[in-house]
Amino acid sequence: MKLSRHLFVVTCIAAVQARAGNWPSVGVDLFHSDSDGDFRPALSLKYNSPQFAESSHSGSLLPWEMYGSAKGELHATVGGGVAMQQSYAEANWVAAMDIKKESSIQEKPVTSPADIMARASSPKNDGFNFGALEFRGHARAETDQKFDNANLTGGAGLHYDTTMYAESKLVPPRLGVMYEYVQPVESDARDAAGASDDPYPRVRAYVLWRQSVSDFTDGPAILLPLALEIHYKYTHELDSPDQWRSAHNNRADWTSVRLIYRMPKDVREHWLISEAYVGYATGREMTSLENDQQVLVGVTAW
Repeated sequence: MKLSRHLFVVTCIAAVQARAGNWPSVGVDLFHSDSDGDFRPALSLKYNSPQFAESSHSGSLLPWEMYGSAKGELHATVGGGVAMQQSYAEANWVAAMDIKKESSIQEKPVTSPADIMARASSPKNDGFNFGALEFRGHARAETDQKFDNANLTGGAGLHYDTTMYAESKLVPPRLGVMYEYVQPVESDARDAAGASDDPYPRVRAYVLWRQSVSDFTDGPAILLPLALEIHYKYTHELDSPDQWRSAHNNRADWTSVRLIYRMPKDVREHWLISEAYVGYATGREMTSLENDQQVLVGVTAW
């Protein structure tokens, strides 16, 4: 079963243009890969649409909302080599619940000894904010850079989008786990291994953590734009053919660590460069059979 490369590109473009006037972020890398040993340029394009078809609901316990969204990523190398990350286009239907409650206690400024006594005798703050829990249904098309391995998938998952706790300056990571069915569309690797193109289930999970220096301190100013980002993705195919599973092709993980510098406002406005970064990535995604290690140096526009 073959998937036209043009069809996939059109699908990605459709995701990027889902909401007119919202520019995707564009990353330009120089990367050093263990697979070929040379520094090569690479290009990445990432897009997340604003929410659409929104509806809000007042639950008996916590408020929740429903909306649609679209996102996509394109990854490609120039002059040889293959991008470690897969390209994809994805449409989502989301039901999200904010795990938070506004405090019923209105804090008043302390201006007299009577105010101090009143605050001491008042009930404690009963508000909280623990982020948002999301249920997402999705339809997705994914491929490697050369379009030799491509899938169509559909499924659902739970995602925990965290916020900073009031008591701590440490930002918790974002988490997600998804269950989906995969229809192989084009797979040279599966064909070579004698694996069938029948649909199969799989599980995907991720952890994404980003911590800024400014979350901990007010200075020195030159360090405030720095942030550390760690991104981990894991995929496990279920009910895989024996010959595919025995070669450990039924599971894959990918890890990226980046040190990011957020550009000053005048640079973002005049040069359209939002971030510069150095990083390291290792592992593979399911559309590739080879583990790799890469050192990255690059910038992100918009």
